[in-house]
Amino acid sequence: MKYLATLMIFAAMTACDSIAEPEVILGTWTLTEQLTDPGDGSGEFQAVESDFTITFHENGSFSTNGALCTLTTGTVASSGIYDEASGALTVSNCRGTWEEDITNLSFDFRPNGTVEISFPCIEPCKGRFTKAE
Repeated sequence: MKYLATLMIFAAMTACDSIAEPEVILGTWTLTEQLTDPGDGSGEFQAVESDFTITFHENGSFSTNGALCTLTTGTVASSGIYDEASGALTVSNCRGTWEEDITNLSFDFRPNGTVEISFPCIEPCKGRFTKAE
């Protein structure tokens, strides 16, 4: 009986911890931090105030409220498809610093409940997104 009570308390504590973190990527995420490395490996994520969002849809597509390749909001929104298993984003209307019409970016759904999107920079550059409320 003592073993069962201990097991139930542990299960309840574990369940409470998992509620705080998003378990699925579906939904809308807001840009909260950016990493831009100056070339010496010293770059760190810095908090940003942004209304840039990305929404992951159930059908494997995503959409943004601005240009994903430049992380700017405005009239030009980005869209494309994503593959959660491989962490691949295929952006179908990505212009700006790259000349291609389709850019393949990578993303990582992190255990801490964030999504990090990596951009094709010479030095590391990423955007970190948290689940919108």
